[in-house]
This record gives sequence, structure tokens and C-alpha cells, in this order.
Amino acid sequence: TSFPFGQTAGRTSERRHFTRIELSHGQKYVPGEALVRFKPGTGRRAMFSSHARVGATVKRDFASVEGLQVVKLAPEISVKRILRNYRQDPNVLYAEPNYIVHPSSLPNDPLFPRQWGLSNSGQDGGTSGTDIHAQQAWSVTTGSQNVVVAVIDTGIDYTHPDLAANIWSAPTSFSQTINGVSINCPAGTHGFNAVTNSCDPMDDVFHGTHVAGIIGAAGNNGLGMSGVNWNVSLLACKFIDAMGNGTTADAVTCLDYVKALKDQGVNIVATNNSWGGNFFARSLNDAISALQRDGILFIAAAGNDFNDNDVVSVYPANTFLPNVISVAATNRFDLLPAFTNLGRHSVHLGAPGQEILSTLPGATYGVETGTSMSTPFVTGVAALLAAQDSTRDWRAIKNLILAGGHSIPALAQTISGKRLDAYGSMTCSNSTIAERLQPSLDSVPAAPGQPLTLAELNINCEEPAGPVQVTVTPGGQTINLLDDGVAPDQASGDGVYTAQWTPSGLGNYTLTFSDGESVQATALSNYAAGETNFSYQTITGTNLNLGDDEVASIPSPFPIEFGGGQFSTLYVSSNGTISFTNAFGDYTNGPLPLNVMQAVNSSNPPPLPIDQPVVTLLAPFWTDLYPVKGTDQNVFWEVLGAAPNRQLVIEWRNVRTFECYSDSSATVTFQVVFTEGNSDFWFDYPNVVFGGACSDQDYGAEATIGMEITQNVGTEWRTA
Repeated sequence: TSFPFGQTAGRTSERRHFTRIELSHGQKYVPGEALVRFKPGTGRRAMFSSHARVGATVKRDFASVEGLQVVKLAPEISVKRILRNYRQDPNVLYAEPNYIVHPSSLPNDPLFPRQWGLSNSGQDGGTSGTDIHAQQAWSVTTGSQNVVVAVIDTGIDYTHPDLAANIWSAPTSFSQTINGVSINCPAGTHGFNAVTNSCDPMDDVFHGTHVAGIIGAAGNNGLGMSGVNWNVSLLACKFIDAMGNGTTADAVTCLDYVKALKDQGVNIVATNNSWGGNFFARSLNDAISALQRDGILFIAAAGNDFNDNDVVSVYPANTFLPNVISVAATNRFDLLPAFTNLGRHSVHLGAPGQEILSTLPGATYGVETGTSMSTPFVTGVAALLAAQDSTRDWRAIKNLILAGGHSIPALAQTISGKRLDAYGSMTCSNSTIAERLQPSLDSVPAAPGQPLTLAELNINCEEPAGPVQVTVTPGGQTINLLDDGVAPDQASGDGVYTAQWTPSGLGNYTLTFSDGESVQATALSNYAAGETNFSYQTITGTNLNLGDDEVASIPSPFPIEFGGGQFSTLYVSSNGTISFTNAFGDYTNGPLPLNVMQAVNSSNPPPLPIDQPVVTLLAPFWTDLYPVKGTDQNVFWEVLGAAPNRQLVIEWRNVRTFECYSDSSATVTFQVVFTEGNSDFWFDYPNVVFGGACSDQDYGAEATIGMEITQNVGTEWRTA
């Protein structure tokens, strides 16, 4: 079968360079589990009926996110199929896998001279002064044990002699309810273990203990090292197991626990989140939003893939909520380590993250590298700012961290352009930041009649520095962005000014922000589909050599006409999709368009913009596919014909499904064909039968087939 839109042309071969972007590693989600959130007002009986229809049982509820449940699935049915059934239920707001995430890896303390991130005097060949100026900050405050920070990680070795004095202990017994079962944590316990559902968050890896030491190893105690805070209270919530794997459900459990403690009066200022993955989970987004309503910052690692987070999203760091701070890494020369992610409109600032000394389990110390290490420097400064002035709320602390940083050229591709500076944040005066946040891309698709969210950060130290305007050309329309907490603005007085703009018709628009930056928005037209005569283009092609859940960017030799716009780059994913705007490689297919701007429960603010980047998407066979690196069971591309009548062919050739990745004979082949000067395109399918153990996926039974021009406008021909 061919879905239009094309004609056969003569054949010559043209090849171009491509860039491969790796999105994930290893096991992707917990087998036999899912997260399901029901719509407001859904009764328990209706929920039970929804679960019974798919043979599922409830494992866990969450107090902080109304209607969200972890469910145990029937083992004989695939997770994808059960998710599809849930999504068709009118009572269900969303259903998603339980994703697996991974760690994003002058006191008298004798090891302090090795802590270049706190005080860089040029030791080990570094550049003097390229640090967070902790010594100057300690002349103002060394922290307070009245300030609590939660380390959401592998746990903490709370017996470590350099941490024990700063470990939070429950002043009274505390109960955590999981799936109706109350777990009583007695006074003197130090947090929660979401892996074992117990009150013992002891670290059995190392990662959380290393993170905790950066934030708050006891200072000036004549022992080991010093944290950013000499005095602080470190609350541990363990959700990453001994193998280094954590799940969305357990992360949400930790955030649920943190919020419950805050509601009981524990002065939790921030959570440290040195972990992440490439797949967006609405359940985690909702839990982070619940923290924001309680005044808790969510500080997250930007990731270690040397990617642009504006283009390749990393979660939870890319979550577009006002209490989130995303942190990149710098080295001892104020330069970028080769691993750190950046993002001009998605990563907030940098902090030391290479060769960082800190505590390890068993009363030891060690050096680790990664944005995992950068993040606790920022969390530590958040705690210092709260200790300096207990009246500061999350807005003031976040803005002081950003505005008070030290500008360095290496971080020009971040929101602030700055490296963390503790003393600069404490003494901030007349330091401004004006930077666009949304759209995060410089060129975005739009659709007539569909709103596009615009947001800009405009602050002077801790205060909003508005007003902010956006000018639209052609037409000269002026849009006033507001910081009033009325949707689409997410929080009043946080210095983020927000509005929506709706294009009136097709065509190209320039949106110019107050900071001088501009965005090119192209309002595209939607497509209809129809069958045509089968005409498969046989190619040899260039092998993109993709692995599981990878994306390659290909520069097209001719402008791709799509919906009335023109695009020069294609992002081709292993999972049967193509985007023109950003790397999209999600293996969890669903309905098109990908509209995630749905209302949440009635006690929440109005619908919020969620940072699933605006995408154009072609989905000839969107499902969890498995190309094999180094083989011809992969994705190929080739240019046929001669200008001005060339064709660009993208072919998924003998590609396996992930569910049957070990069966080299269970494969499908399909292609997309673009024609020079023609906005029509073709989906061609010579073989869509996996057979064998995965015959239930034959003919696209678990695939999504269609396209979208924006998150809100698209056409769907088949949905799993």
C-alpha cells in the first residue's frame, strides 16, 4: 500500500553527512506496569471498571497528584496494547509506561584544597577564580540546619562521618500511604525508600552520597571535605536501585513524600535531581507542578550527551515549569567539558561538574564527573540563600541564582549565560537577564487558529523587570506578555512573562521579543491522505547506522516542501518517524496530533504549557522499532534523479520490533518519499508483517500512522 503523495523519477545517487543523536540506553520501562491518571470527578467505581476491562490492579495512589495511579498489568497482554485501551477510555486523562531513568553522573577540612569548585586557586593546573566563590559566600552565611533540601537519588549514607551531622531526622513519627497501606516511619528516620517502600534510604550505590556531600558535607569540622553548606539538613529519598535504575512511579513517590513533609511544616526549600532520560512523563510533570504550588524548587541535571536540549529534550530538566532549574557543567578552566548538554532556551546556567571531590559510602571520598555533580552545587546555593534570608520564596531564590551568576563565554548557549556564583547571588545588585524561554526553537511550525505560547524571563536580581512585548510582522501586532499567574502564565511575580499568539492565516511570521531575539513562525496547512498505486523506490542508500531509540539529522539537498513551508533538515528516528523541527524519537506511540495541553484536576491552576517541543511529525510506522547497528537491518537514505526533479527517499529496511529484538527474521520495511518542489509525500509499504512471536503487531496493529504540523493539528490514519 502507498499513502500518497508521489511519482517515480529517474535515479542518480546523492549523499550528504548526517548526525546521529542517541536518546536512550537499556531497558526503557518497567514490564507489566503503567501510570494512569483519571479525569477530575472520576469515581472509584469507574476507576475500578477501567482497570478491570484490561485486567489491571492498582499498586499505588499519590496524594500530590489527584487521580494518578500505578497499575499492575495482566502479564499476557503487552504494555503498549493496554496503554492503547486506557487512552480510549473517556475517564482517562493519560496513560503512560513506568519509565526507567538513570543518574546523570576556607574551612579546616583537610581535603578542602582539592575542592576547586568551591575555591579554585589554580590547583591541578586550573584557572584561578573559576569557582562558585564559596569562601566569600561563607563570610555571609555558612548555612542553617533549619533549611532542608531533599536528595532524590540512590539514597544517602547517613552514617558517613562527614555527613551525619547534617542528616535530617524526623522529629516525630510520619506515615506514608502507598496504595491504601500506611507505612509508619518512626522519629529519627532520615527519609524514605521508594524502592523497598520502607523508611531506610541508605545508599547502596554511591551517587546520592556523592551528591549530598557537595550540597552539605559538614564544614570546618577538621574532617574530610566541606559542602557548599557547612550546616544544612539533608533529607534522603531513594528511588534508584542498586543497579542504577529508577522508575517514574518511584520518582513521583519521592516527590509525593517531599510534598507531604512540606505540608506538615518541614522547611524543604529544594529537591536535587541528578538523573534523567529522554522521554516525557506527564505524571512526573504533574508531581513537579505540585511541588511548585508548595514553594519547592526542582533543580535538575541537564544531561551528559553533549546535545542541545532545545532540540533534543532531556527530562525532567526540560520540564517547562517555573520552579525548575536546569544545570549544565563547567570545568576548572571555566570551559565546557566534552559531555555537558546546553540549551539557549532550556538550560538555565552552569556549575562545576568535572573531577568533583565528594563523599562516598563507607566513610570514603572520591572524584566524580557529570551534570549530576553540577546540580548539587546549585541546590547548595539555594540552601545558602534561604539561610541568609528566611523570608525568600522559591521565586527570589531561583532568580538570585540566575542573575547573580558570573557571565562566561562558554555558557552563552544557556538562558543566563552564567556560571554559578554563590557570593554574587547573595550580594546581587542591578543584574538583569532578559531571555526568551518559549518557543525554545528559533523556527517553529504554527497553524491558523491555534495558539502558540510565548514566554520570556525578564528579571533584575530577584525581582521581575517587566514589561515584555512581542511584535509580530507582517501586520505590526504588539502582544503584551504578563507575569500575573493567569493562564497561560504559570506563576505570578516569578519574572517569567507569558502570552499566546494565534496566527490568523497561512504564511511566515516574525515574532520579535523585547530582548531583540526573533522567532520565525510558519503557519502550515494540514494534509489529507488517500491510497495511490504502489510504486516502491528501490535504493542502495547511506546507512544511518541507528541503534535503539536514536535519531539522525540529515541535511536535505533540496528544500522539503511541507504544509506550505520549507525545511532543510530532517530528524529521522529509529522508531519510524521524521520531524523537521527537532529531534523526536519517542518509542511510546500514541494518537496524533500530540496535544498534551490538557486540563488537570480542578484544584490546580488552568491548563499549563508543557514542554513537549512544538513538532512537525511524519509517522509512516511509529512504534518501538529496533534497527541493529552495523547491519543492513537499519535506516537508509538516498537522493534519486537530477535537479529540479529529485526525490529524497528515507527507508526503514528489514527493521525489527523491540519486543522481538532477538528475532532477525521478524522485520518490516517501509519508506517515505519526498519530491523536489512538491509538498506531497508518499508512505510506501512493501512489507509490514513481522510474523512469529510478534504477529500481533503485523500490518501496523500497534503502530501510529499519520502526520502533524503542530501539536494541535494533524491527521491520523491509524492509531495503536
